[in-house]
Amino acid sequence: KVKVVARGLGNITEGDITRAEASQAKLVGFNVKISSQAEELARQRQVQLKAYQIIYDLLNDLKAEIQELVRPEIKRLDLGQVKVLAIFKVGKKEQIVGGKVSQGLIKPDSLIEVLRQDQVVALGKLSQLQSNKQIVDQAEAGADCGLKYEGQPIIQVNDILQVYREEKIYKQVK
Repeated sequence: KVKVVARGLGNITEGDITRAEASQAKLVGFNVKISSQAEELARQRQVQLKAYQIIYDLLNDLKAEIQELVRPEIKRLDLGQVKVLAIFKVGKKEQIVGGKVSQGLIKPDSLIEVLRQDQVVALGKLSQLQSNKQIVDQAEAGADCGLKYEGQPIIQVNDILQVYREEKIYKQVK
């Protein structure tokens, strides 16, 4: 919730700065002036102070600040699965593997759960996808593909890669 500590008319003064500091509040002014002494005091006491001349700028900034305080709900969207058929390269924090898309569709820049015997053994990211030695935007069920996996390099042949995305859903601030 947003709590208005005080409101008033007139220019912003040192008293307003002191009140904002005492209540650990931000000081917002609309169509007012700020004395140089008040600005200096706000800097010294580290009170956030902002003045606006356009009401829409004030409303948009306040909505954006409130939106940052509201934690988003994270929704998982499963895209598809790949059965690993071959391991081509193993690096320190990545692997290049080949497989067949067993269901759904997979896309680069997705997240991956590595499943072995129905247990999640690692999490990573699908950073690049290839089909017939060409980089592609997606691979559908039944397609053979190669993919670059970024994460702990523990993928083995016959592992299942569950490919998914996470969407952040923000509650709308009115």
